[in-house]
Amino acid sequence: MLSATALNKIARSKNGAVRCNEKDRSTLMIFKKGVVDLSNRLASWSTEEEDCCSWAGIQCDNVTGRVTKLDLHIDHAYNYDTLEEETFLRGEINLSLLQLEFLNYLDLSNNLFDLVSIPPPANFSDLRYLDLSLNYLVMDNLDWLSRLPSLEYLDLSNIYLENETDWLISMASLASLSELRLRSCRLRNVSSSLNFVNFTSLAILDLSYNEFFKSKFPIWLFNLSRRISSVDLSGNQFEGEIPIAFLKLQNLKSLNLNHNRLNGTIPDWESGEGNMLAYLDLSNNLLSGALPDCWGKWKQLAVLYMGSNKLTGEIPASMGTLSNLNRLDLHNNNFFGEFSLDLSKWRDMELINLENNKFSGSLPSTMPVDLFRMNLRSNQFTGNIPLQICNLRSLMILDLAENMLSGVIPRCIYNITAMASRPIHSIPQETINVTAKGQEREYKDDWLKEYDDPNVAEERNEEDDPFLKSLYLGMGLGFAVGFWGVCGSLFFIRAWRHRFFRIYYGVVDQVYVAVALKFKSFE
Repeated sequence: MLSATALNKIARSKNGAVRCNEKDRSTLMIFKKGVVDLSNRLASWSTEEEDCCSWAGIQCDNVTGRVTKLDLHIDHAYNYDTLEEETFLRGEINLSLLQLEFLNYLDLSNNLFDLVSIPPPANFSDLRYLDLSLNYLVMDNLDWLSRLPSLEYLDLSNIYLENETDWLISMASLASLSELRLRSCRLRNVSSSLNFVNFTSLAILDLSYNEFFKSKFPIWLFNLSRRISSVDLSGNQFEGEIPIAFLKLQNLKSLNLNHNRLNGTIPDWESGEGNMLAYLDLSNNLLSGALPDCWGKWKQLAVLYMGSNKLTGEIPASMGTLSNLNRLDLHNNNFFGEFSLDLSKWRDMELINLENNKFSGSLPSTMPVDLFRMNLRSNQFTGNIPLQICNLRSLMILDLAENMLSGVIPRCIYNITAMASRPIHSIPQETINVTAKGQEREYKDDWLKEYDDPNVAEERNEEDDPFLKSLYLGMGLGFAVGFWGVCGSLFFIRAWRHRFFRIYYGVVDQVYVAVALKFKSFE
């Protein structure tokens, strides 16, 4: 039997550098045979380069030369609009890769693989990290996961698992699992009858945007490990009230329940003295009633989204004690009364969205200095625009449209450099009745048109604005040409469809900001 020292000598080349194990090299070549590599990303994987430790995406142990990591994913940070289709790997994922004995990290995510083959049972590697997400894969059976007892991270998001009814049992066999992501997998069975699932190490659970239609929250969800810190169940059409049992998850820091069909009132979680929640999203549900006055117990809360519900009543005073609050979104509800909270206590606040409620009284006179977006549109605010707004040097979006404000737009608003640099000369009639920049506005065809200010160096006509021209032209031609030219292609060309949805999530916020700045500035 060869000693460890002898094996190390064999693994080294003539110049002393560690070379990869021949068995590992053969396994990698089997995987490569099933890959369609149009951009030659795997050009280094060749017979000419015998040392697989120098191949693209491969990492080996410096001592033994055994393969420990394979990473061929496309980074989410890339601008996909600039990537060529050939960049993405295609073809088959041969999971014989799992026979690499010392492989602990495998990431093939964000490519265009459309087939996966699973070899017969074997002594699989000591894999700890597995990410196959964002490919065109369909899996009907997940039993092979039970042969990965050391797995700590698993992401199968956007892989179709609709025919796998026992997915939860397969996941529960992974006793070391700390992060599980199964977003948009078409899962349908949430196993509501199970009381307990053996997720003793689980810290992060993402089951968002599956197909648990007309389901209640399963009992096992509230018996997760004490380590659980993040739960995302958004976009699943769960029904019923918000269970107070979520408080049993004592270390929970992030809870996302948006885009479900939850009804009833928000629980008065009085027992949440040690509440660790920093992120709570209850938006886009059917919640009703007044907010409980228990927010003083939520000392860590930084993000609170409750928009697009049927909530009503006044904002409780205890909400003003949330000193760490960073984002507050209450839009599309029926809140009323004065918004009298002292916003200066929200030192880190960046976003406030109260759009489409029934708030009345004066605008808040004290505001967080780091605020970059404030949307108070479609309420019943009255009075003047407070001068304190001019102190918000980071403010990019200010929307006060469709209120009952009066007076003069403060000149100092022009000093807010983060806003749009070019003045906009029209605003909706409902927005505000003002004298702006020393000139009266006149009502005309549902718009208030501002006369040109001689003090403004750049005078222009809105009808000559290329932005508006392109917008109006796009309305006419965009539907006919765009729908069939673009959307039609998405129906029939799968690679284009895959790339489109990647790009969509990256640009939608940029488009919103650009349009908002164009039409919502008072300048």
